[in-house]
Amino acid sequence: MSTLAVLGNNPHTIEITTRLARASHTVRTHGLPATDGMSAATAREAVADAIVVLTSFDSATAMSAAMADALPAMGAGTYWLDLSPAAHDNTHMIARAAQCGVTRIAAPLAELRGVLIAAVPAVLDLHSRLVCDPILRAAVDLVIRSSRPELGLVGLEAQFGDLAVPTS
Repeated sequence: MSTLAVLGNNPHTIEITTRLARASHTVRTHGLPATDGMSAATAREAVADAIVVLTSFDSATAMSAAMADALPAMGAGTYWLDLSPAAHDNTHMIARAAQCGVTRIAAPLAELRGVLIAAVPAVLDLHSRLVCDPILRAAVDLVIRSSRPELGLVGLEAQFGDLAVPTS
């Protein structure tokens, strides 16, 4: 299958890595305890030649540090699936990714009654969907399409009342 990189520090990052490896993806990680994937010494090493980089950080500071190291090694056409539960509005990092030809897709992660849910933008170009949808389906239990992904998770919380957003 494909070579993926997973960078992150929240509790669900290891589970996501394991699921992707079980789906026959080659997974390189950085910053995680031992996983089924191959651990890299640096974020830059982890993302080298990956077609998709998944991130899930509990703070904007942690994401910025990892992505500052990773972005120079991410080639044009790489997808960055940001599963960070909190919308990290780091416009500088997002602009830098765009300058590198990296497509960032915000897909905030949440857990509801043991089910991992990612809310993705309702409008994605066909190529983005073809590349990212199979990876998301392997990584999480449920993918919700929303015109405002972060509100999709808030809507679930309002409906079910026990939405747990991953924290460290």
